[in-house]
Amino acid sequence: MNALKRLMLGSSGLNGTLSAAQGLCGMRHLQVLDLSYNNLVGLLPTCLANLTSLQTLYIHRNEFTGNITESPLTSLTSLKELSLNYNHFQIPISLGPFYNHSKLTIFRGANNEIYADDVTQSLVPKFQLNAIDLSRCGDVGMLPQFLHHQHDLEDVDLSDSNLIGKFPNWLLANNSRLSYLHLQKNSLSGLFNLLNHPHTHMFTLDISKNLLSGKIPTNLGELLPNIEYLSMSSNRFISNIPSSFGYMSSLNHLDLSNNKLSGKIPDHLGKGCVSLIGLILSNNSLHGQIFSENFNLVKLELLLLGKNQFTGKIHESLSNSSLLSMLDISNNYISGPIPKWMGNLSALQKIRMGNNHLKSQIPDELCNLTNLETLDISGNDIFGSVPSCFLLSIYDLRLSKNRLSGSLYDIFSNGSSISVLDLSNNHLTGSIPREIKRFPHLTFLLLNNNHLEGKVPKEICNLLGPIPKTFGNLKHIECMDLSNNFLSGNIPQELIGLNTLEVFSVVNNNLSGEVPSSGQFGGFTESSYKGNPHLCGTQLRKSCISDRTSGSKTLVDHREDDGFMDMTAFYASLTTTFLVVLLGLATILL
Repeated sequence: MNALKRLMLGSSGLNGTLSAAQGLCGMRHLQVLDLSYNNLVGLLPTCLANLTSLQTLYIHRNEFTGNITESPLTSLTSLKELSLNYNHFQIPISLGPFYNHSKLTIFRGANNEIYADDVTQSLVPKFQLNAIDLSRCGDVGMLPQFLHHQHDLEDVDLSDSNLIGKFPNWLLANNSRLSYLHLQKNSLSGLFNLLNHPHTHMFTLDISKNLLSGKIPTNLGELLPNIEYLSMSSNRFISNIPSSFGYMSSLNHLDLSNNKLSGKIPDHLGKGCVSLIGLILSNNSLHGQIFSENFNLVKLELLLLGKNQFTGKIHESLSNSSLLSMLDISNNYISGPIPKWMGNLSALQKIRMGNNHLKSQIPDELCNLTNLETLDISGNDIFGSVPSCFLLSIYDLRLSKNRLSGSLYDIFSNGSSISVLDLSNNHLTGSIPREIKRFPHLTFLLLNNNHLEGKVPKEICNLLGPIPKTFGNLKHIECMDLSNNFLSGNIPQELIGLNTLEVFSVVNNNLSGEVPSSGQFGGFTESSYKGNPHLCGTQLRKSCISDRTSGSKTLVDHREDDGFMDMTAFYASLTTTFLVVLLGLATILL
């Protein structure tokens, strides 16, 4: 065993400390040691310093503790690769304990505790790193001084470490082969400037979620000609999108969302970024038509353009993106009809086009989208009926605030896995059909502000059962809003079986009889029932007294009543219910 050169014990179910493994310290010829993905704890034994031939040490994903400065690692000067990720070490930001490790090329220390030390800035480490990972290590502060002396870096990850200062363009200048630079989730500020020569080896650059400001360099596409992944989201950039982005022919992911960008999407981007898979420009102030006839991103799968100021129609050139699986153009000023050719984009799984100026019927061609899971076209001018075919595969359907009409029967005629159904604020008529029992996964049901009538069917009590995984641990319906319709009859007592119901409203209907008072219904207040003068019960402060002769119930109102509805209270109640429902919807969106 003493002659052993490689010992691979990763993911072996090891636990406890290494102090008992005395035989390990006698393997003086060991060159590679892998103890990763175990449950080892405590300090590294001092006898590890005996492994003077060790070149590669993997101890990541354990529970080791201790200050690296006092550990045996400082004596292992033959180390070339050291991986300490996801432990509880204290690591000095200078990496001073390793300055004499002249062979060290890879250092990974993510998810440990970084602290500032007092190493003299004039000291120069003997190592030249190829890769360093100090991500998610707490408050790093300024970039480590030793990085100024590195010239062979290819992979740098300093993300989520509360870095401060300016963007380190010197890091790119000093390391001509730098390929992967992750600086996201920090506090870098000031302008984003690159030295004015191409960085041909840069493939990934992520500077998202910082405080960078000013304009995006107009020649960025020429400076990063081979970039594949570029994320500059959640900063404070204020410029147009440079036309030079069109030169990034290898770019497959571009995220410029959550900035203050203005202007139009450059035609050159839509033509030149032929490898683009994901394009995220949401939450800016971009305007104009989304794409021109020259748009030709045939590999596009993800297109997120919501919360901008785009106008015009949905151009047919988008039909070239036959692999598109998610489309979000919500919260813009897009007009015209929902195009029929959208039904040919068979890979579509999520469509969000809410809060625009779309005006048309829902094309039957959308029924061809057998993979469609989410459809949101609320807040437009959509009219006509709802195709029943939608509910065969969709689990999230939001059609509120339109001019949809027709009967609910056609909508509920097929069984479905739907979980969120919002048909509120339309012109739907008829009664709530008993076929609603075919929707066992329903979690949010919003039918308020329509022209529905008839009784609340007892079958609505069957809305129980497992919920799709995307909704976490929800197992029963949570939100039911039937307000502002013409529903009549009793509220079925069987509804008390919906024991996870959190939002319930039947405001402004013509319901009568006693309201349920046990289970979840014991917590619903008078505001859930306003505008139904023939309802009674404890929550309404109206007694329901049985008439022994007729078997019916009469109402005794203990409040002063002049025969008219208190409209101030009604509107206050309606507003409260509406806000509660909005909060419920916001929860399911997050």
